[in-house]
Amino acid sequence: MKKGKLAFLIVFIGFFATLFLQNKEFFMMKKEIGINLWVAAYQTPPVFVLFIVLAFFLIGLLTGFFSSLPKLIRFKREIKSLTADLKTQRDKLSSIEKTMASDEKEPKPESVEKTETVSEESMPVKIASEETAKDA
Repeated sequence: MKKGKLAFLIVFIGFFATLFLQNKEFFMMKKEIGINLWVAAYQTPPVFVLFIVLAFFLIGLLTGFFSSLPKLIRFKREIKSLTADLKTQRDKLSSIEKTMASDEKEPKPESVEKTETVSEESMPVKIASEETAKDA
């Protein structure tokens, strides 16, 4: 799994390095960002496009992380609860195995009556189709 993550990281970095190197002129241009809120208009000083792209990429990563954070916390709580349940079930199982092992060591009195089994061959059975074949 660690090798897979490392390979993914190398491919990811290689992709962005290739993207940057092939579009170096674009990323090194300076642009201004303007925001018009109908009440007021804001303008940033000229900034490299590379910084703008990186800023929005990081904002996207943080948004994704914080939106999944409650789910991660819930899963961790559930894992803790299930781990505790598993521990109690294992303790119960080990105690049952110990009692069964101690029961096997003690001799059991034979109080079970033996019953005779009746096979199909010993029972008189007439099949209706055989009787009609003999009558015809």
